[in-house]
Amino acid sequence: MKISDTSSNYGNNLFLDPEAEGNITSVEIGKEEIRIPISISPEKNEKRIRQEGKILVSSAICPITGISISLLVPNLPISFDYENPIGRYRNAIKISQLSRWEQMNLSDEILAGTILSLLEAAGLIEKTFSYRAWESNRILSSLTKGKLVECLYSVKKVVESKADKSVLAERLPHITFCKNTDFPAYVQTIMDITFPKPKAESVQPEAKVSVPTQTKKVSARLKVTIVTAIRKMTKQLQADGIISNKAAGIFLWLMTDENIQTMTAEQKAKYILYLTEKNNETANKLAVLFSGIDKGKEVNLEDEVIPEDAPKISFLEQLAQRKAKGKQNG
Repeated sequence: MKISDTSSNYGNNLFLDPEAEGNITSVEIGKEEIRIPISISPEKNEKRIRQEGKILVSSAICPITGISISLLVPNLPISFDYENPIGRYRNAIKISQLSRWEQMNLSDEILAGTILSLLEAAGLIEKTFSYRAWESNRILSSLTKGKLVECLYSVKKVVESKADKSVLAERLPHITFCKNTDFPAYVQTIMDITFPKPKAESVQPEAKVSVPTQTKKVSARLKVTIVTAIRKMTKQLQADGIISNKAAGIFLWLMTDENIQTMTAEQKAKYILYLTEKNNETANKLAVLFSGIDKGKEVNLEDEVIPEDAPKISFLEQLAQRKAKGKQNG
């Protein structure tokens, strides 16, 4: 066999050469073009699209990460789903373990999809009938890349804190994605719940007996806002075991910043029903407070005062009043 006969099919020619195998007839091996229906970069296949008469009709979207790919298929009036590898927990963790520099080189869509995959694994996404993963991905992608990387790191810490992810779903508040969602605030909330900061031990100063002066005015009943009252009642009900840690986390999160604006009418009704079913006086008061919240009026909850639920003056102030009355009577 001559060197000129060498081709990409050289291995087969060694056995089909008449000189090597006697009078065996040489057979030409044909080539069949491999066709792949999915194209990640359709702009590079415009010529092929024209030749095969196919057009780009839609994208296939991963229902977990919201990451989309382009499809080269006949024009069909349907949408496609596909399973993105990042939708699997073990793959999402691998991306979250990359260095900050490597993560900054990823696209916003990939970073957002990784966050959604981790939240999905922990069961922390509140899904309604209209939930769409690609919308959640778009909301997260509106954050700066630096903020996305920070959120990914924090979410990774929270999700990895428990081997049993159902514990996280029970203990932590769930997130509902909408255009007003403050995702960094939500991440900070679940971080605070998962990794509470230890209270610094303060040294109590020695008690000193002081004689109150009559010129000092005793303060009137303190004003308590709805936000303060809801927080106080929530913590009391949680400590008494009346409501779950998950419910307490949701109520406390709603009272942080502007998160109350994300509460829907359906969620509000669900919270009120949940509290009234406890057959507890404090839970009923908390339900009344929630029922009085009307986002349509755009009322600042910090300005709303509850005088009937305000605490009374302190014990020291009561003692000062009694001493003052004793001197007047004497």
